[in-house]
Amino acid sequence: MALSSSGHIDHDSVKIECRPSTCGNGRVEWDHEGCDDGNRIDGDGCDRGCRIEQPPTATPSAVPTATPGVVYTPTPWRTPTPDPNSPHLFDPQPTNCGNGTVDAGEDCDDGEVCIGTARAGQACQADADCLTSVDEFRGVCVGGPKLGTLCQLDSDCAPGRCVACRTIGGDGCGADCTSEFASPITFQLVPGVATSFTDRLVAPGSSGFALWGDPVEFALPLEGSHRLGLGKERSGQIPVVIRADSVQYDPIPISTLACACARGVAYRTCGGALFYPSGHLVESCTAGFRAPPAACPPARPCADVFGPGNAAAGDVGCNGLGGVQLVAAQDSLEGFSGGRLRLFLSGLGGPGSWLMGYAVAIGTRIGACDGSFCSPSDPPSERGTPLAFWWTTGQACGVVLNKNDDPAAPAQAHCETGMAVACANLAHGALPGLTLVTGFPVLDQEAIWDFEVTGSFGGAVAHPVSRASGERVRR
Repeated sequence: MALSSSGHIDHDSVKIECRPSTCGNGRVEWDHEGCDDGNRIDGDGCDRGCRIEQPPTATPSAVPTATPGVVYTPTPWRTPTPDPNSPHLFDPQPTNCGNGTVDAGEDCDDGEVCIGTARAGQACQADADCLTSVDEFRGVCVGGPKLGTLCQLDSDCAPGRCVACRTIGGDGCGADCTSEFASPITFQLVPGVATSFTDRLVAPGSSGFALWGDPVEFALPLEGSHRLGLGKERSGQIPVVIRADSVQYDPIPISTLACACARGVAYRTCGGALFYPSGHLVESCTAGFRAPPAACPPARPCADVFGPGNAAAGDVGCNGLGGVQLVAAQDSLEGFSGGRLRLFLSGLGGPGSWLMGYAVAIGTRIGACDGSFCSPSDPPSERGTPLAFWWTTGQACGVVLNKNDDPAAPAQAHCETGMAVACANLAHGALPGLTLVTGFPVLDQEAIWDFEVTGSFGGAVAHPVSRASGERVRR
């Protein structure tokens, strides 16, 4: 029995309801979890209650010293069970694809392109065509959790492969040597809706970017479209590309103070890779944006990451796809914005899952959106800085450790969850409900310092197209 402040008996009751715990399922439930690494073990960065564990407090000194960051132990990289119809679980490229000859099972074969070596960007038909005596690296990881990382050996990429000569799409012949759609699918975004919820800045099912700063948080709702170039299903996967010149986003008002513009970017780096083995981003040599292009060394010349003119490239796993759970974390105390990125690709997505690299730049101009901004004639200073990251139909999370150089700042994962689409629908040019998501940290920005970014291309509606067997893209 309990008494109230007035001395009367308090008859309030408490109802306790037991529900199955979601902690340990490898997916962050945003309404009550800060992380989920697939287990319920303390000491690995995500505790038994799915709360992010804090790093030790830094020892005070005149110069801030980086403290050990949260160590994420994601769910293991998993793949579908092998079957006769899906032998290529990490790399959809069949054995002979890219040799310049149309072999059995192929619609086309226009060769390959070197990547990660001193001949990056040159035509090739085998890895040996790309290797020289001055190579700094011997290729880039294709498949596996180190996707897009410079490498020396297959063991650097396990269970993926270290590839120096790779196929590309977007030119009519897909990365698996099947014909791409004669008419690319228009991928129309459901317009973004900003919300007032503290835990969701962009409404579920809509499109946009959410910027999670401290204390500034704001949404950049998106409207627009892009066109998807799709190959045919082969070995259980379908290659997909997005041409940069097909990306069309409407200007984004930021109150009445500024106007933002998002653009697809034909992204180029020194060697054509995204990451060094250390996790640092490879220097961008993409011209025409706020940041001047890097001067690349002879051992890693400037080359396209996703293929000439492509803003995006990836794969759809018709029987399932490994690595669709993404966590990207960066420590604010490890230096300026080029610091080491802790990137984890893990887990297994069901049939129709996507994993796609996509490069976007977000530029701004002071003043209201008046129709004079967000065009090809915008000067480089207003076109933003390109950033390429992974988009998935699984779950994507961004994390900043020691936010704003504060060792006491709590680490918090901001996440979005996507939605897959059946390959049977893709064959008819339809994308009912497809939602792609991303998450990544951005450090040392003017006025708002460090923040996590989450993005969603939500609730896509496609314009179906007919497809004739063997047709090629015509330009």
